[in-house]
Amino acid sequence: MKQKSVLGVVFSKFAGLLFFLLLLGLLSMVSSTNIIFNAIVDFFYSSLGIIIMFSVLFFFAELFEVFVFPFNLIYPLFNGFGSIFLIEFIFRLFSIVPIFYPLSLLQLLLTPLVFVIVLLVGYIKIIICFAPEKKPRPKKKPKKKKEKVDWKKKWNEFVEALNEFFIKVREIFTEEKKKR
Repeated sequence: MKQKSVLGVVFSKFAGLLFFLLLLGLLSMVSSTNIIFNAIVDFFYSSLGIIIMFSVLFFFAELFEVFVFPFNLIYPLFNGFGSIFLIEFIFRLFSIVPIFYPLSLLQLLLTPLVFVIVLLVGYIKIIICFAPEKKPRPKKKPKKKKEKVDWKKKWNEFVEALNEFFIKVREIFTEEKKKR
């Protein structure tokens, strides 16, 4: 995983938030007769506080995640509280559509559950960083499929080699006898 820098986190998060705010400002300047378009822009304006809140909390979470051990212990808390505001925003988004209106009980159950899960995952991620890294095992060469050995053929080759050996030895001795 690529290591993030503090400057990279600051730049990316603030650039994203600034882009969103500029886009929302431009969309509010556009006069439209479309009721749905105006309702969406009004929704984002009414939820701007929550959007900025979870954006800032996630920014601090990612910023503290970049730091080394004792200083990164706080980032799961920022992620947890940011997730609470994100859930609030999502349920506000669902409340626009009348079909999803009776979700307040689900929101009450889901908010603490997500908070606890985000905290656990964050702290597990910190603990995993201290686990010793396993060295990858060298890959074994795939074994070739053994062919059936033809022992009769091997025996014949062995006998033939012995036969040639004795013929060569006999030739050497017969040449020495002729020289004498």
